[in-house]
Amino acid sequence: MGKWFLKLTVFLVLTSRLYAFSDNFDSAPVNVTTILDDTSSTIPSNFIGLSLETQDIIADTIYTGSNTSLQNLVKLLGSNGILRVGGTSQDTGHQGNPTPALTQRIANDLAGFNSALGSGWSLIYGLDLGSNNPSEAVTQAGYIVKAFGIGNVIFQIGNEPDNWYSPSEYMSMWNDYYSSLSASYPLIIFAAPDVAELISNSQNYTVSLTPGISGLNSFSTHFYGVGCNPVSISYASYLANPAAQSWTASYAPGKLRLTESGGICAGGQPLYTNVLLQTAWYLNTAISMANAGWIGFNYHSVMTPYAPWGGRISYYNPYTEQNDKGYSPTAVFYGMLLFSKIEGQKIVNTSLFSASSVKAISTKGSSGNANILIVNNDTSYALFAKPDQSNSWSTAKIYVINSSLGCVDTSPALNGYVIGEGGSWAGSPAILNRGSSISIPPCGAALVEIQP
Repeated sequence: MGKWFLKLTVFLVLTSRLYAFSDNFDSAPVNVTTILDDTSSTIPSNFIGLSLETQDIIADTIYTGSNTSLQNLVKLLGSNGILRVGGTSQDTGHQGNPTPALTQRIANDLAGFNSALGSGWSLIYGLDLGSNNPSEAVTQAGYIVKAFGIGNVIFQIGNEPDNWYSPSEYMSMWNDYYSSLSASYPLIIFAAPDVAELISNSQNYTVSLTPGISGLNSFSTHFYGVGCNPVSISYASYLANPAAQSWTASYAPGKLRLTESGGICAGGQPLYTNVLLQTAWYLNTAISMANAGWIGFNYHSVMTPYAPWGGRISYYNPYTEQNDKGYSPTAVFYGMLLFSKIEGQKIVNTSLFSASSVKAISTKGSSGNANILIVNNDTSYALFAKPDQSNSWSTAKIYVINSSLGCVDTSPALNGYVIGEGGSWAGSPAILNRGSSISIPPCGAALVEIQP
C-alpha cells in the first residue's frame, strides 16, 4: 500500500457519557490520517517543565527535598524536565517586590527537590535585575552554582524586561551583569531574556548582548494570549487563541522555549484556568509549539498569596496543597501528563479534514506504531474517536481524561479514576480493540498508544 498510514475517524455526537466504547455510529466521519513514514522533528525529552515563582522558592516550604508528596506528583511527568525559577517576584522593586533573599540553604533545598525528580531534571534560574546590582547577582548565582553545579543551571537576567526597560537600557544592564558573572564563573551558561510577548520583543532585546546570539543557550518568552484577569471571552475563542498565534521558531531554531504561561495573566481566572477548559488550552498550546519546533514549555504557578494581586491566590497552578500538606493535581495537570507520554518521540504528519473542534498530534513510538494525542475543543459536545492503523494491530492502550461536567469540571479523572495526593492513581491504561471507539468529553483529551 506504499506508505503505512494511520486513520483516525472522529465525529461528534450529543452525549454526556463519562467514558465509553462503541462500534455503531450514525454521523459521517471526520478523518484524521497520519503517515507513519513521514516523520519530522523530535519532541525533546525535557519539553515539559514547571515555572516557579521566586517568592515560592524563598518561602522554602514547598520546593524542598522533604516534600515527597509534590515530588511524587511531578514525577508522573517523566524523568526529564526543567524547573524555571523567576516571575515578577524575582526582580526587586517591580510592583513593590522586596529583595529576593536567596540563601545557600534555600538553594540547597531547591536542589534537593530537583534531584528527587530524577537526574534528567535541570534548572533555569532568573537573577534579580530590579536592584541593578551585579555584585548581588554574583552572590545569588554562587548559591545556585554550589547547590546544582555549574553545568546544570542556565541563568537569566531579569523578568519581562520589555515591561520595564527600553532595549538599550536593558542591554547595558545585562552586559554589566554578564561581565561580573562570567568573570566569577567562567563556565556559566546564559539564556536570553524572558520577554513578555512571544517572539515580538526577543530580537530587539538580544541584538547587542555581549555573547551574541550564538553564545546564548536558549531564547525564552512568555505567553498570556488573552491578557490579565478579569477577561470576558467565550470558551471557544479561548481555546482557539493558541492556534491563532505565530509560533515560528525560525528566529532561533532549536533554542526557543516558552518559560512562563498560564493562559490568563495575573494568576488566571476561576472557571477558565482552574477547570478542564485549561487542560484543552494547555494541550492546544503544547501541540502548536511542538509542531513549530519549540524546545519546551514551562507552565507557571504562584503557590503563595501574591501581594501585587491584593494578596489573593492563583487560579492557574498545576497542583494544589491540601489541608494535610499533601499535593494533588489540578485539571491542567492531566493534560501535562498526557503530553509527557509522547516526549522524545518523532512527530508524524497528521492531516485533519473539516475538524475545527479537533486538535491532534501523532508520534512514532519506539515500536514503530503510532501514538495519537487527541483534544476535543468542542465546549458542548462529546467527541467519538475511532483509531485505525493500516499495518497489523489488534489492541491499543488508551488514556482518556473523563468528566461528567465538561469544560467547567475542576476535578476530572483519568480512565475513570481521579489522581490523588502524591500522584496516587487506582486506574490503569484501558485496552481498545481495533474497530472500537473512544468517547472524549467537551474540553477533554485522549492518548492512544497502538501496541505492536
